[in-house]
Amino acid sequence: MLKLKFNILLIILILTFIFSVGSSKVYFANSQKRIDNKKTHGTILRFDPSKCNGCWGWVIKIGQDTIKTDSLPLDTTSLKKIKYPQPVNIMVGEIIAKHHSVDYDYYRIEFVELISNDKCSDLIWYRFVGGRPNTYFIRAS
Repeated sequence: MLKLKFNILLIILILTFIFSVGSSKVYFANSQKRIDNKKTHGTILRFDPSKCNGCWGWVIKIGQDTIKTDSLPLDTTSLKKIKYPQPVNIMVGEIIAKHHSVDYDYYRIEFVELISNDKCSDLIWYRFVGGRPNTYFIRAS
């Protein structure tokens, strides 16, 4: 009798586990769509700093598709090197459902590699300031 109850409990536990895992996979498969899950070439077109609904973020063109993202997986020194339009190697993840854009869909970016232009690496840039400059501002920028 005790063995029969144990077997029934074990079967119920196994069926509950299978059902919960199976239903969660179906939920995630239907709720998240992907553009591409491999590394491709793209171009970061611009950054929109506006804090309106659906404005904030980077606009990225990949082939014929244009997408947005609210964050790039880069460190701050790499982010400062971006000159628009910036060619990149990029891997796009799933769509971010909680963000609503007025123009493009928001996607999670899994990988970004900036493609540098070797012809411009030897350029020296100067900043000319008219009038009496605020030296603290210049050093900070």
